[in-house]
Amino acid sequence: MKRILALCLVAVLSGLFAIRALAVDVTAAQQTAIRQEVIAMIHGMLAAEERLDADAVWAVHADVPGYWWADTDGKLYDFAGTKKSWADYYVPLAKLKFTTKQEEVLVLGPDLAFYLWHGAADSTGKDGTVSRVDPWTARYLFRRIGGAWKIVGGQESSLPSQPPPTLAKSETKG
Repeated sequence: MKRILALCLVAVLSGLFAIRALAVDVTAAQQTAIRQEVIAMIHGMLAAEERLDADAVWAVHADVPGYWWADTDGKLYDFAGTKKSWADYYVPLAKLKFTTKQEEVLVLGPDLAFYLWHGAADSTGKDGTVSRVDPWTARYLFRRIGGAWKIVGGQESSLPSQPPPTLAKSETKG
C-alpha cells in the first residue's frame, strides 16, 4: 500500500512540475495587447451579427476538434450544429442590435483567452415582432490559430425574450 501511495505521489508531483514547465508567463504589455485584439475581434463579430452577415460571424469561429457551444436553452452543439443554430436564428430577423454592458478578457496564455460579454439584444422580426433579451451573457474561449484569434467554443445564458418595456407598457393600457 505504501508503494502505491508513493507511486501516486511521484506521478502527481511529476504532473505538477510538467504543467509548471509548460506554463508561459505573459507580460502585462502582452496581456493588454491580447485583451485589445480579442475585444476588437468580438466587436467585429457583433457588428457582423447586427448586419445579419452570417459569413462574417463564422469567419471568427474555428472548426476545431473539441468545439462545443451551449445555447441559452442548455443545448450543446458541435461546430456544425452551432453554425446551423445561429443561421436559423438569423432567418426570421430584419434587425438586431446589441448593447454591451460589460466585457472582460481573461488572458490564459499567449495564445488562449477567455472573453465575457454581458448585455442586451433587441431584435425585430421580418414580421414586425419586436423583442428584447436582457440580460444576455456569453462566454467565448479564444485561441490564436494561424496568427488570428478564433472562437473555439462558448456558452450563452439569458432570460427568455420579452417585448421591449415601452411596448409592454402601451399594450397594458389598451
